[in-house]
Amino acid sequence: KVRSKILNDLKFLNFLYPYSDDILYLISSIKDNLKPNEEEQEKQEKTKPQVTASNYNDAVKKSSELGMPIVIIFRAEWCHWCKKLQEETLLDSKVKSMMTNYVFLEVDVDADAVTAKKFGVFGLPSYVITNSKGDKLKSGSGYKNGDLFSEWLNEPTMFK
Repeated sequence: KVRSKILNDLKFLNFLYPYSDDILYLISSIKDNLKPNEEEQEKQEKTKPQVTASNYNDAVKKSSELGMPIVIIFRAEWCHWCKKLQEETLLDSKVKSMMTNYVFLEVDVDADAVTAKKFGVFGLPSYVITNSKGDKLKSGSGYKNGDLFSEWLNEPTMFK
């Protein structure tokens, strides 16, 4: 039974052989015209590079050039919750995916007190979303896990 099935399949394939190039071309053109499914879109988003800045002026420049808001994370080396945010929350897959929509800047408040003062940072960790004009769109402080931080990042009302 299995052998006859294989023989029938081989006969069918031999019948198609002269048309194999046309069939492959047709399949590839159909595939190229299909919209990517959700999984493929997620892969594309994951491969979108994170735009980072070395300082506030660099972030403003990149924000202006790319038309993206800036997310600033204020931290300090001695801050336990800052390290937890950096090592866990910012590595969360949802957070990483959403962060690609922003120019990302980390500010050590001990090294850059001017930027911290500009945004009224008084507790750590703190985070601010701003635009290239320096307008504070949103701010928050304290440790948030990946789910809570991704919700905070994804708040659409801040852009209204």
